[in-house]
Order: sequence, then C-alpha cells, then structure tokens
Amino acid sequence: FFTADDATALDFEAICPATPIAAGQTLSGTITATDCRAADDPTVFADRYVFMGSALSPVAISMSSTAFDTFLVL
Repeated sequence: FFTADDATALDFEAICPATPIAAGQTLSGTITATDCRAADDPTVFADRYVFMGSALSPVAISMSSTAFDTFLVL
C-alpha cells in the first residue's frame, strides 16, 4: 500500500493529460510503454482520468489486472 507521501511522489499531473470520464461511464484501458510515467519513478506507468463530483457524493471505482497490481491515486 502507498502512504500519502508515496502518492504525492507519483507526479503524473505535470506531464500527462487526463481523459474525462462521466458519471456512470465504464472505461477499459491498457498500460503500454508509451503511457504516462511517474516523474519520480519512470518504472511506474499510468492512464489518467478526471471526473467531477460533489462533496459527500458516493463514488465507486474498480480496477483489476491479471498482469500487475493496480492502485488508485485520487
């Protein structure tokens, strides 16, 4: 598991665009060698998404992979 310090070290925002996702939308993605890399760890690849929500509104996000451990940074 990542701590808050680990999560801030994985800076994708400055170098990678985010794909908008709407409430109720389902997306499938694939991690490839051309995807975003963490600024502090070039061995960490990611796809970035952005959504708008309201405070106290529930959000459900699921991720899975048979090839690697997934993690989510909000």
